[in-house]
Amino acid sequence: MTHLWQANGILVIILVLFVGALAGCDPESEGELCDDDTGACVRVARPILGNYDGIVQDTIAGVGGAQLTISNRIDHPLSPNPNEGFSEISGNWQVTFSNPADNSGGFFEGILTGLTVTGKLTSSDPTRCSFNIGATLITDDRLEGTYTSTNCSPVRTGTFAISK
Repeated sequence: MTHLWQANGILVIILVLFVGALAGCDPESEGELCDDDTGACVRVARPILGNYDGIVQDTIAGVGGAQLTISNRIDHPLSPNPNEGFSEISGNWQVTFSNPADNSGGFFEGILTGLTVTGKLTSSDPTRCSFNIGATLITDDRLEGTYTSTNCSPVRTGTFAISK
């Protein structure tokens, strides 16, 4: 009789683990993507599309205004980190300073992995600076980060804080 109870106990544990795994993989759940072929689910970044406005602190131009519109997002369930998917994101950006010669804008493209954004700001004017950025999604509607120019002399760096 003891062997039957132990076998039933193991069966119950296996069923609980299986049902728990299925419950954690809900294709309708926000923040998860599931592979239709394998059933494997991964977490993806929070909603990020929209218009952001805020401030930028530039090492050369000083304090200015920053705008970023993230208008495109393509989610990918496969990622270097198996617990987290990633998204390709893109849109447009604009910075304005008290000296109009420091103003710039153009195209943004990047990768969102979890709460981290890495990407490039390419100026629409090829004679102007482009920038590499790194940012963190602080909340569902706030990004904070840093940037460094990629084709400027002297090198420009700075910080930004923008919100929807």
